[in-house]
Amino acid sequence: MVQVNGIEMPILRETDATLDLICKKYVPLSMCTNETVWIRTCLEESAVCLPIAEVELDCDFGRIITNVAVLRDSLNQERYILGNKT
Repeated sequence: MVQVNGIEMPILRETDATLDLICKKYVPLSMCTNETVWIRTCLEESAVCLPIAEVELDCDFGRIITNVAVLRDSLNQERYILGNKT
C-alpha cells in the first residue's frame, strides 16, 4: 500500500509504462502542471492525450514527489500504477 496525496491505495507495477498513472478523482485540479502527454495505456486500445499532474507518494521507500499521467474517471482501477522510472 502507498499513500497518494494522503489517500491510501494499492500500487501495481507496470514494467512497460514510462509514466505513473492515476485516476483523476485522486488528483486535485491544482496539482496539474498544464502539460499533456500522448500515451497508449494498458487500459486503452488507442493513444490518448492525458494531463500531467504532480503527486506526493508516501511509502516504504520514503516520500517522493513525481509526475503522473491522469486517467479519466471511467478507467478508475482504485490503484496507483507505478511506471518503470519511479
